[in-house]
Amino acid sequence: MARYYMKTKQILMQDRAFLEALADVVADKKTVTYKDIAPIREKFIADQKNAA
Repeated sequence: MARYYMKTKQILMQDRAFLEALADVVADKKTVTYKDIAPIREKFIADQKNAA
């Protein structure tokens, strides 16, 4: 069980900035669609590639 907890924690920490940005969008809008999420995700994917 501890292994799954650690893996989940690792995934959440890796994607923390994306999840925080997504939380901001959700806080501002009642309904969030793919059109709202896609640009945010693309930005973070590009940032990860540039950091590598």
